[in-house]
Amino acid sequence: MTTGKAGDWASFWNLDAERLATLEKREIKRQNVIFEFIAAEEEYNADLSTMLNLWQKSLITHPHSTIPIIPGKRLDDFVAAVFRNVKPIMDWHSKKLLTPLRERQASQGPVVLGIGDVVLEWVRGCRDGYVDYAGGYPMADKFIREEKAANPLFASYLEVLSRKPSLRCSVLVLIHTLESRFARISSSNGGRGLCFTLWVLGGD
Repeated sequence: MTTGKAGDWASFWNLDAERLATLEKREIKRQNVIFEFIAAEEEYNADLSTMLNLWQKSLITHPHSTIPIIPGKRLDDFVAAVFRNVKPIMDWHSKKLLTPLRERQASQGPVVLGIGDVVLEWVRGCRDGYVDYAGGYPMADKFIREEKAANPLFASYLEVLSRKPSLRCSVLVLIHTLESRFARISSSNGGRGLCFTLWVLGGD
């Protein structure tokens, strides 16, 4: 629901000063954090979609060239190593996190009571997908770096795509999209402790 909308909670809901004055500063801060959390999940989902619907498909079909970007059997190995674990993560993220967050925002906004139950439900089922990805990450990283170093056509392809203004993410999305999720999970509470996280997510 946040996609394409204003960049902060109050603007998104068109809240004027009079309406904001009825809320405690602490609650306004919490609503902004929840809003930013949902917006970040929108961006993350868009990155995963880019990986599969742009990078992977164009590598396979090479629509702008009669010469395969990565030839033959090497392409099969590359796609398996780099993209195999992405779709299960994207499907679970969309079904169990992003869609429920959008629904919660739409039904409770502008003041969302909490999203902790949604996040906990997502966490209960996301472990296997991320464990599989983490296990394959070093090999995916190796495939990308070696192919870029050895294959001028692939290196050129990455350079061309990285200059497209329609892409929110850079060429490094191939390597760092899911890595960024690990970093964001580990630092999501900004070092302020579990109580802060529970306050943001739960609304107590």
